Amino acid sequence: MEDMINEIRKHAPNANAICGFWDSQKKLVASRASSNVIHLGLSAREIIGWYDDENEEGKNESNILIAPDGIHPNTRCYSKWASSMGNKFCDRVLTHKA
Repeated sequence: MEDMINEIRKHAPNANAICGFWDSQKKLVASRASSNVIHLGLSAREIIGWYDDENEEGKNESNILIAPDGIHPNTRCYSKWASSMGNKFCDRVLTHKA
């Protein structure tokens, strides 16, 4: 977890990061569940990439991914998360051998 936080801070030095604990629990639950349960995680590098995206006009989008409450993801962040998870899910399902 320390490595992930250091990686995030390298690219976003002013960011506050609290992560890892919940993801570890999700991995544990998925590993103990039946074979039709999978865990799809995100790396720090993938999340950092969300800050580097450009819009259709080639201009950098706003780098804000946190809601005004300062804790929860905003709509832009949820959109990027859903796209990432959807792609990972499709990749996993299409490459899974029964």
